[in-house]
Amino acid sequence: MKKYGLRHKKTGNIIGFDVSSNGDDADFCGDLEYSLCEYEKEKIWMVDTPEHATWVAENSTEWYNAGYNTPNHNFKSGELEVIEIEIIESVKPLEVKLPTGKEIIETVYANDPQKDMLMKTVKEYSLYNYKDYLKIKEKQNA
Repeated sequence: MKKYGLRHKKTGNIIGFDVSSNGDDADFCGDLEYSLCEYEKEKIWMVDTPEHATWVAENSTEWYNAGYNTPNHNFKSGELEVIEIEIIESVKPLEVKLPTGKEIIETVYANDPQKDMLMKTVKEYSLYNYKDYLKIKEKQNA
């Protein structure tokens, strides 16, 4: 699937977008403002046609009317270039084995004197302290 986005010519950064609220009392504008930004890597701004991307690169929409398709930005004319973004979809079913609550406690509280008490009170499939468990496992596998 092909989409089109923008890249800053000087830095080479792909342009993303940010979303902010216009507030509850803003009766004359949309609820949200969409703005293009250079450092938003999690949310890349993409549209269906290169013409659309070109129009947005050259035309910033005022904040009170800025939506995803017509975002606000502070880039100057000629600073951005249109890029083609190819999205490759791949579907692969995965078998994931989650640790039991007891496995998590054994890992996270390996040297804690409270470990035995926790082992008696935890439910078998609780994901108690799962983030800590993942951090420890990641360090062990590094």
